[in-house]
Amino acid sequence: MKSLLRVYMDPSKSVHEKEFLLKDLKVEGMVSDDRRLGEICSKRVYRILMAQSGSSKTDDIECGADFFSQHSAE
Repeated sequence: MKSLLRVYMDPSKSVHEKEFLLKDLKVEGMVSDDRRLGEICSKRVYRILMAQSGSSKTDDIECGADFFSQHSAE
């Protein structure tokens, strides 16, 4: 987790790179088929961990709440 947050805080990486950092992470499935975390989940993890407001709901973050709407052009 510390390494992940270190990368998320790295100013040399774009928000886009950070959002999709975990997309190829393999996760074990219930029926033992390995799957990737995927782009949507990777983006959600980034946005939740980097949220500026602790009162944001996950659906709000997904819709661009918090500071993400200001930085989406990066």
